Amino acid sequence: MPDSNTGSLNRYDASALFALVLLCGLVFRDILFLQTHTHMGGWDASIQSFAWYAHIADAFREGSFPFWDMHSEAGEYFIGEMQTGAFYPPNWLFALLPEQTSAETFQYWADVQLIVHTLLCSVFSYLFLREYGASPAASLAGAIIATFFGAIAQRMNAQPNIYAGMTFLPAVLYWMQKAWKAHKYGHELFHAGIGGLFLACCILSGHLYSYIHTAFITALLLFFSCLKEPDNWLRASRMLAFLGLMSLLLAYPQLDATFEYFKRAYKWYGESFTAYPHVVPFEEFSAWKFQTWGTLFDWRCTSDNCAEGRTIYLGLTALPLSLVGIYASSRARKIVLPVLGVVMVVALAGDNLVGQVIYHTPVLNKVRIPSRILFVLPILVAILVSTGLDFLGRRATRPAHLILLFMAVFAGLFADLAFQSFNPALRGVEKSRLQLNPQSYYEDPVAHWLQDQLGEESLYRFSSYPKELLPPNLGQFNEINSLTGHRSSMQANYYDYQSPPGETDGWGRRLGKKYIVTMDGFPQYTRVFSSNGKHVYEMPDPLPLVHGMRGDSYRALPITAVQWHTNSLVIHLADDFVPQEEERLFFGLSWFPGWTLQVDGQQRELLHDYPEVGAFMSAALQTGDTVVSLEFRPRRFWLYLFFPALYLLLLGVVFTRYIHPRTHHA
Repeated sequence: MPDSNTGSLNRYDASALFALVLLCGLVFRDILFLQTHTHMGGWDASIQSFAWYAHIADAFREGSFPFWDMHSEAGEYFIGEMQTGAFYPPNWLFALLPEQTSAETFQYWADVQLIVHTLLCSVFSYLFLREYGASPAASLAGAIIATFFGAIAQRMNAQPNIYAGMTFLPAVLYWMQKAWKAHKYGHELFHAGIGGLFLACCILSGHLYSYIHTAFITALLLFFSCLKEPDNWLRASRMLAFLGLMSLLLAYPQLDATFEYFKRAYKWYGESFTAYPHVVPFEEFSAWKFQTWGTLFDWRCTSDNCAEGRTIYLGLTALPLSLVGIYASSRARKIVLPVLGVVMVVALAGDNLVGQVIYHTPVLNKVRIPSRILFVLPILVAILVSTGLDFLGRRATRPAHLILLFMAVFAGLFADLAFQSFNPALRGVEKSRLQLNPQSYYEDPVAHWLQDQLGEESLYRFSSYPKELLPPNLGQFNEINSLTGHRSSMQANYYDYQSPPGETDGWGRRLGKKYIVTMDGFPQYTRVFSSNGKHVYEMPDPLPLVHGMRGDSYRALPITAVQWHTNSLVIHLADDFVPQEEERLFFGLSWFPGWTLQVDGQQRELLHDYPEVGAFMSAALQTGDTVVSLEFRPRRFWLYLFFPALYLLLLGVVFTRYIHPRTHHA
């Protein structure tokens, strides 16, 4: 990261940044203004992220934090599933929408949030290139390439949580470049600390991929910069250490919740799947490698060889300018080009030695798809492009030649961008042609029928076979209790095992399963509703998920009222209720450290991990019990506040001591 004398931003920079705002409005006009397209139509965006946003919004409107999800599976540790983005502040803003906001309006603002991330990506790409030494025009060209071409843009229409994390790469590089150029120790730490904020957002937004790859690419740039300038090894190590420390302080709440969740929930998969700490078997990991150089020209990235949005297509304008940049600059040859080489080696990791090393290295083994590191490619190419463009600009002997050069380059960029705009990954998918539009998906007639039958205060649930027949996160969107949860649930296989579709007794009945949604026939059940080939069957003699148990016998209790909240369940028993001898209260909700039980205001012990209780909970029943309150709060909740506060304290100390120290007068 070599020094440059760019100075403060000027009117040319302001014009360039304004141009990026206009460009975002132009590229996403079908979403922002015409509202005919959406980025929330991808498979994961539609059935997962959309509902997660709704659940977070409902929790904040209630005055709670979404620690738990009462409505998916048999209850689930919502913050532990990192992809939900519960700790990501921009996701909290959905709570500002009125409670009765329609699905279509909610979808629009979810699209807006993604586009704002795109704008931030372009702005910080520009600022980074300016700090790196490029001119305003060259930085503008590079920012367009970094934002709208390649793997970052390809991810936009698929998984919002991963896309959001990817967009913070330029911001991290910008603040680290400022730290590299700082002439004082305190300024260096302060800039690295702000970079840690954006690096933490890679995790908080919902995935480890972007965090690991962003930190890796930052370390690589520093490493090759130090090879060029050997006197800076200590500075680079200090910067990188402070960046990592500050990011982990801010991301601690998410990391703590996720690691505990993974450690406990993985046991339900069993040895036939994979063993902790690996996410997937090595065979699946190795199959996701970057498979063909043909993706260089695969601008739509739709083939099997370009799965998961992996592409190195960056437009035809970028290639010649990159070659010029490599030719013209020694720093491009000694810093950027080696980093590009390492990126491609990692992207090619599969069943080779590199893949074996990544798979068995702690932290790195959380990266299920190594080829996703290609999302760093556009910003590296942008450095080369801006370098090459400035090289050509310096050789323009007349102002007219310079103007023609930049006009030709930007004409080429906009031609590439116009061609790319046909790509649904960038433009979004037309709503009228989209089967997975959240508006229609979550307003399925079967879903509405279930909502009417079960209601928001029901102690009964439904299940769906196959799981995706109805929106897996339907409960998180409209508070229907469900034995169907999102596809990435670590506990999903356990509940599938506990509640097979053809069983009329057993755990399915005890978990409150009253309805089954399927396209197949179940003659042993009564069909009660049908729509669009989907059939709803009613279970015979279902039990509510809170019931009495005595040995091998179970019975429904005289429950007079039920109140579901984000992190708690309150039930009222009839005043004249008298339990049987040794009868216990069974809760068909997953046990996890943090559950507490109060009966009529008094603490009562919760039992779990017993064969007759399974993965759920039970408690003693006594004569006179009336109000039973089950509540969840993470055990280490105070640490979730302490570590981010420590980040603010450290950054504040650096700021007051080195950036704006107090002046003492005699």
